[in-house]
Amino acid sequence: MVFQNGSVEELFNLNDEKFVIFGTSNIAMTLMEDVSRVGMCDKILYFVDNDYSLWGQNIRYQDREYRIEAPEYLEHDTEDISIIIASTYVYDIANQLEKCAALTNRKCWFYTFVKWHPDYDMTEYLEKTRQLHQKYADQTKQFKRLQNSHKGERCFIVGNGPSLNMEDLDLLRGEFCFGANQIFLAFDRTAWRPNVYLTVNVDTFLAYRHEINKLECGIKFIDSKALDYGVEIRDALYLKHGTFAEDEEFFSSDIGRYYYNGGTVVYTALQTAVYMGFNRIYLIGVDNNFTFEKSRSGSVIKNSIQNHFYKAEDDKKIADLYATVDVGHLTESFEAAREYADKNGIRICNATRGGKLEVFPRVRLEEIIAR
Repeated sequence: MVFQNGSVEELFNLNDEKFVIFGTSNIAMTLMEDVSRVGMCDKILYFVDNDYSLWGQNIRYQDREYRIEAPEYLEHDTEDISIIIASTYVYDIANQLEKCAALTNRKCWFYTFVKWHPDYDMTEYLEKTRQLHQKYADQTKQFKRLQNSHKGERCFIVGNGPSLNMEDLDLLRGEFCFGANQIFLAFDRTAWRPNVYLTVNVDTFLAYRHEINKLECGIKFIDSKALDYGVEIRDALYLKHGTFAEDEEFFSSDIGRYYYNGGTVVYTALQTAVYMGFNRIYLIGVDNNFTFEKSRSGSVIKNSIQNHFYKAEDDKKIADLYATVDVGHLTESFEAAREYADKNGIRICNATRGGKLEVFPRVRLEEIIAR
């Protein structure tokens, strides 16, 4: 592959170039907005994704439809195409494409860098990234020490939903707790602290890397995408995302091998808690209710509710980056967690005050704490 970088305008100012987009997430849709803005929708031939369940489906954007193909399709495409990686998994996909001899001389652009870091030298970036991945390539022993380390115990997974209040966090002092993303924005209002911190959100670890580094907690689980962007976190175990292989469970029982984020870090926390042996898991502050939600029909619904327990002005770094949330997808993820838990003698309950998550049985926090 010949890796390129530059501005959006430079990318689409290649007169006769045709493009294939690798990735189908929100990043790909943001890319399509730029494509539309510069009037180049006809330059996009099709999409590619590693998720086999998407192959053969179509993506509709405005008045056009684009087919989603398997990565192997690229090996047999004889057209003179360039590839745009529209995914946060830039390093993994770059490595995947480099292994394909048929793509040796094809140009490849990383949209996340074109959009936000057009000045990066991609050769230097990839070399630095490879060094970080080699440094943390084998954390098997660290993961294995945690497996079933809390067998038969209970824990609490604390979400960032608007229902979360500081009095409830104070009640959880002394309990084993998982906290995630911008939970540290609560620390100036409570003495409670999580035992485990997680984030699989690129925006969070890029914007708050220094705050996350300073966190004093036993374990930090960070998506290995952090290494793709040169971010090292103190005391971190790096989670590798599943590849959607047919032999992988959507709810991973071995996070040392892989995990799935299911559209929410809470789903990651559930897989982590199960791996550590907890068999009674209580959710708090997991509202499953957002300002902008995508309905099953694809329309966007605006609710008169804020996304988090903190206000947008308290999250000055990335508050404006939160996109429309596909609540249907999140609910399906929670249903997969419930199914796994039911089959394996694990009880997951929802102690959130209000919200719209009804997948798990409801319990009152005070009653649980009193036991």
